[in-house]
Amino acid sequence: MADEGRAGTTEDEPDLTVVQPFLKPFPATEDVFVAGDLERASRLIDPLVSIDLSAVDPTWSGWIHIVSPIEPLDGYLGEDTEPFHNRHCGLNWIGFRLNESNRYEFLADWRYFLAESDDRAVAGDTGIDEHYASERRSFAQVRDAYREHGRLLSMQYADRYGMEYVLQYPLAFVETWNEGPGEGNWSGNDALEVVRVPNEEGWDDAYPVTEDGRPFRFIAAVPGWHYRDSGADSILLFFDPVTRVALVTFDWT
Repeated sequence: MADEGRAGTTEDEPDLTVVQPFLKPFPATEDVFVAGDLERASRLIDPLVSIDLSAVDPTWSGWIHIVSPIEPLDGYLGEDTEPFHNRHCGLNWIGFRLNESNRYEFLADWRYFLAESDDRAVAGDTGIDEHYASERRSFAQVRDAYREHGRLLSMQYADRYGMEYVLQYPLAFVETWNEGPGEGNWSGNDALEVVRVPNEEGWDDAYPVTEDGRPFRFIAAVPGWHYRDSGADSILLFFDPVTRVALVTFDWT
């Protein structure tokens, strides 16, 4: 299964280090999550970039979002919270339903996140608190630099080499675009059922499947560390237009 052509692109792919009409970097949390999820989502998940669905498939409309949970501190997202896993949220992946107002509803109990654990010794662990504080700071630095310069910049390198240097090397708002998702350690996780489809390069592309066996559509991917210090090596977003479920999974190398 290959993605159909994407609207708004030509034979020359767009420069994804520049804001394109189909991208909205750093969307507001209230524009990404339903009202009932805002309080927890604002603490636990960073919205990175919104994508115009018509740029993926011209028969679609609305906006979908690549998001990055602040967890994990170590290991995989969802480790040690198995009682709160379900069909849509498991080890190293989370799911949302995209409503008609382009907002996500989280499809699991929020105790899926360690920071929301009923065990106060876990939820209040100093390591978790420090991790959240550090990641929020680094995300805010990158967001503020974007607001000032209009580019996505590595603030870690800015600290070492200065802003003049990093302005020469802006990062991509999304990186894997208009191509298949390939495979990675995310697709070898038994918690996420996938189907593999040969691509033109002779490799396989892996796609999560719905409960009735249909492959999700791949939207885009981006290294999480483009947006903050300890983001995943790749954050991948998939969507099923029938159920309107969006799945986000993470590659760690």
